Amino acid sequence: MELINLAAGVLLILFGLRFLRKGFARIMGGDLLDWLQGFTRTRSRAFIGGVAGGVVMPSSTATAMLSV
Repeated sequence: MELINLAAGVLLILFGLRFLRKGFARIMGGDLLDWLQGFTRTRSRAFIGGVAGGVVMPSSTATAMLSV
């Protein structure tokens, strides 16, 4: 039973990541990569971008996995 719960949890995380990625792709269009590169040019801009991303995205796990 625990194996089923673990598999369901993994599938829910993957589904949520796909849903979040598609949502950002629809909102930002092709500008998402340019936006991310612009926010990571300097440390201060990366910090501000990280704070903004943390406020906008509800899950820190999803944020980290999308960043990678």
